[in-house]
Amino acid sequence: MVVPGPSEREAFLVPDAVALVGEAFQRGAALEFGVGEDGCGVGLGAPGAEPEEGSRGPGLEQSYEEEMVARLFGALVKQFGEKLDSVRECAGALLVELLHSDPSVGVALVPHRRELVAALRLQEGDAWSNASKTFPMLVKIMSLPAYTEAGVAGLVISVGCLTEAVQKAAAGALLDLFKVLRKAQNRQLPSRIGDALLKILAESLGDLRVVLPLFKTLDLLLRHEFLLDLDDPEVGQPTAVGTVPLTFPQRLLDAVTAELRLGGNHRSVPLLTTTAAVAIGTLGFANPTRADALGLVLKLMGHRYPRVRKFAAEQLYHKLLADDAILKNLHSDPGVAAAPPPPPAEAKG
Repeated sequence: MVVPGPSEREAFLVPDAVALVGEAFQRGAALEFGVGEDGCGVGLGAPGAEPEEGSRGPGLEQSYEEEMVARLFGALVKQFGEKLDSVRECAGALLVELLHSDPSVGVALVPHRRELVAALRLQEGDAWSNASKTFPMLVKIMSLPAYTEAGVAGLVISVGCLTEAVQKAAAGALLDLFKVLRKAQNRQLPSRIGDALLKILAESLGDLRVVLPLFKTLDLLLRHEFLLDLDDPEVGQPTAVGTVPLTFPQRLLDAVTAELRLGGNHRSVPLLTTTAAVAIGTLGFANPTRADALGLVLKLMGHRYPRVRKFAAEQLYHKLLADDAILKNLHSDPGVAAAPPPPPAEAKG
């Protein structure tokens, strides 16, 4: 079998994972960078094998910092949720190989190591590239605090991708997770996932490769009303901006509006229609978010692109048909002034 060269190996892992793997190998003098029989495994040497004489540098154990190891495994978890089968195949194989390596080379510092080993169990005959098998594993890993953001960052790309099999598997795994959380009345993990989504959006403003699938993920969760509980101040931790605390719904709508303000993205019809879908989904939150969301939808209904106007108008129409309380409650929530009654008609002489 032909063993791929370095450039081919890097094609399987996105740049941040490749860089972090390289950093890990540079920091540990006893590590050996190799390729397994499948062409994509990166080895640390056989478990329990003694390094060659002179290969172990002084202070190897101290050379591994917990933060660096956490970053390494976080990057690999992210690749484990990527949309490309080859990326997930290599990430899964690499994660398992690292987790079962000699603890003396830093694996003992891996956050939630036992939980990772338990989650990454592949049945004989299955492959890491099988989306229906890997995404349920990924959402289990996302429940671990150290990997929530990394898992979300990889998963949103697959939820919003164009490959039907991958998209369905990723979206199904995410919805199944939220169904379980709702049944168990677990509100902390949805809050962490929501905060992770907003952080990724803030760091990726203007990058349609990330923003568009992220908006599709938000639309999916809002349509199934899985994020509405984050409107509760006790669940969605308010974030102080200046002197005004902002709840999750307000931060979400502010981030969506900030993305639209970017010069080039207001011309992307897929982004604009997905933005309208997200804004309509946020109508389920209480005021002032509901009023601001309705204002954003009305702006999109006046957009210069006919497809955007049509989509926004149709989706708002269907939303109001399904929930006519939205407009009734628009002026009934605290802090929103009701519209003044019309003046009485003048009596005709």
